[in-house]
Amino acid sequence: MAGVGESVDGYRLVGDLGADPRGAHFRAVDAGGAPHVLTLVSGETARAPGFRERLERSVALSLRVSSFSLLTAVDADPWAGTPWVAFRHAGHAEPLSERIAGGDLLADRELYRFAVHTVTALAVLHDAGIVHHGVTGENILVGADGAVVVDRVLARAVEATADGRGSFLTPQQPEPERRGGGRGTGADDVFGWAATVVRAATGRSAFPGPTRPGTAARAVVGRPDLEGAPRPLSSVLEGCLVRDPGRRPGAHRVLAVLLGYTGEDVCPELGELHARSLRFGARKRWMPLEVDLGVLEGGFRARAREEVRRRVAASEPENPVGLNLIWQPPDMDGGDGD
Repeated sequence: MAGVGESVDGYRLVGDLGADPRGAHFRAVDAGGAPHVLTLVSGETARAPGFRERLERSVALSLRVSSFSLLTAVDADPWAGTPWVAFRHAGHAEPLSERIAGGDLLADRELYRFAVHTVTALAVLHDAGIVHHGVTGENILVGADGAVVVDRVLARAVEATADGRGSFLTPQQPEPERRGGGRGTGADDVFGWAATVVRAATGRSAFPGPTRPGTAARAVVGRPDLEGAPRPLSSVLEGCLVRDPGRRPGAHRVLAVLLGYTGEDVCPELGELHARSLRFGARKRWMPLEVDLGVLEGGFRARAREEVRRRVAASEPENPVGLNLIWQPPDMDGGDGD
């Protein structure tokens, strides 16, 4: 297996990021000098029956999605002597779990931006039909520019079933419905997201217990402990941590609510939400003063998009500059809030 100073298909390995049973991880630069993270798959993993085919499918899924809030694969060769996968570089970000272990919790605008950026990543993945299966502090990087969710490309290939469609991934959060061995869904990701935000804010589990089994049991029979999570964010988190996965809102809806959309609005398309999430936090303070829990539980008021476009085009007198469906709270520094 190649090491620091060597090249892998045009990527020069410049730093050792450690290894795990699945492979070795390196900082790398491409021919143009752009930074990447490159993983070399271990021989044992590569020899597993059907692994290369599953890795090829997993990489293809990752290449379908793109977001500032996602660390996805950008290049790979599942059929090389030593299979490898290259990811875009995440700068000086560190895993959330390491930051929390150091006692540095997230608060105020940074916490809210963390929640917005991470649920944006889930909304993008779910829109492409991808379930993350592991929304935890180990799989989220936090830096000066916000948070980035790592797409579990290699884990998906290692742990997927032979047909590549299902998964029996070990639950990373105590989702109640997974205790019986059920397959993961987007509702699991939403539960894991909320539990991770609670940990980022408080340093502890949303369902604290003396042992991991005790924590999982409390997720089934108890209510989440949200002490220390600020409102209105805690209201959203509570709605995502309900026992019944059918009652949890989707990531798209959670993102819209966090960005200030209300029941009087039409739920925006994902591209519109993604653009607003990218701009989120550019000012010193930006946070909705309240959230619409009715929207979180029941959905947005239905209205045809064609009607919206007609009203914007006509610039009706009641809204001479066009219909703005995004509620913009007043900026605390005297700006317009965005």
